[in-house]
Amino acid sequence: MSPSSADAADELEEGPPFNPERLVDTLARHGVQYVLVGGMGAQLHGATRTTTDLDCLPLFEAENTRRLAAAMRELHARLRAEGLSDAESIQLTSHLPSPEFFQHGEISNWMTDAGPLDVLHDMPDREGHRLGYEQLIGRTSEAVHAGVTVRLAALDDIVASKEYANRDKDHEALPELYALQEQQRGEGPAASGLPAKLAPRPDRGGPGGRTLANGLDHPGGAQGRSPERGIER
Repeated sequence: MSPSSADAADELEEGPPFNPERLVDTLARHGVQYVLVGGMGAQLHGATRTTTDLDCLPLFEAENTRRLAAAMRELHARLRAEGLSDAESIQLTSHLPSPEFFQHGEISNWMTDAGPLDVLHDMPDREGHRLGYEQLIGRTSEAVHAGVTVRLAALDDIVASKEYANRDKDHEALPELYALQEQQRGEGPAASGLPAKLAPRPDRGGPGGRTLANGLDHPGGAQGRSPERGIER
């Protein structure tokens, strides 16, 4: 990494520490419907790899984007942008969270008073087809984080998005996620009591809490293999 890139990375790390409990609580109180994806989603499936932001994929309809914008304003959200310090971003972008912004944007990376929060419009499957809230919600399950029930993306969808993204950090995360997939399918070593990450992965060939209004009118779908892709930010 060049000095300038390192400086930019340092600037992106500025801001309040990551507080996922406050983030999910604020989204819950505002009734935001979304699917939890990415590193936090993987953790709720049992992954141990740390993450420093929360990735949410909301339902993009008028009332829900209004709720999302209100939650983001409460969190004093401002864009995370290379070359801008957090103080500069507060000054220049803190006015941006609005229903119109979220309706017309794509992925947006925010710093909030509870740390980084990324808002995704969709996520890729293994072949790169973009899946939105409506395509993902039927495969989600309920999970409780900090006393709040959230809609958790299917592990298969989280894995597929990481396979497609193909970044170094995805390569590091995938072996543990593959082991968790095997556990969910009853193929892993859970019955023997061995840690999943110690089990060899078969050759795959090829590439009690408070309830959130987060899609609870959609029953959670199966966590199993997606027949369309053969198997998510």
